[in-house]
Amino acid sequence: MDFSYYLMQYLSATGLNAIAFVFIISFFVWEIPRTFRMLEKEWTKGLYPEHGRAIDIVIFLVGIAAFIFLNSNTKRIILFPYSPIYNIVLAIAAIALPIVLIVRFAGRIFTRIDAGKEVSEVLGHTMLDLVHTIFQISFVLLALPSAALLFVILL
Repeated sequence: MDFSYYLMQYLSATGLNAIAFVFIISFFVWEIPRTFRMLEKEWTKGLYPEHGRAIDIVIFLVGIAAFIFLNSNTKRIILFPYSPIYNIVLAIAAIALPIVLIVRFAGRIFTRIDAGKEVSEVLGHTMLDLVHTIFQISFVLLALPSAALLFVILL
């Protein structure tokens, strides 16, 4: 199966801009309720990890740096879909890692349901957790090609 067409669409300027837009929006939607204390502390218990904010901010900064790095190296990134090894590795990683994150998200939904929480709390946590999962997936989609490009440049 030839993934080069789909990989080219993903690595195009439009594709990367769309991923960066989703990355930034999902970060702010995830962080705004915690930052401005819009939700009661009891209600957010179990949703936001204790040290998760620092990790999310570092991921956000690395994702922005990856986006800038990709945009500054567009001529090199255009060659990725035509390189057989990077074509296969990037396609597999860009499919497999988001699937793993989606399975983890589904597992957390079932854990919340099994915990016997109220329906509103389960739905609220699920919606915010979905936004956080989208944030993580978009980070993976930005970080993978930039790591591969950095690997190519260093070799």
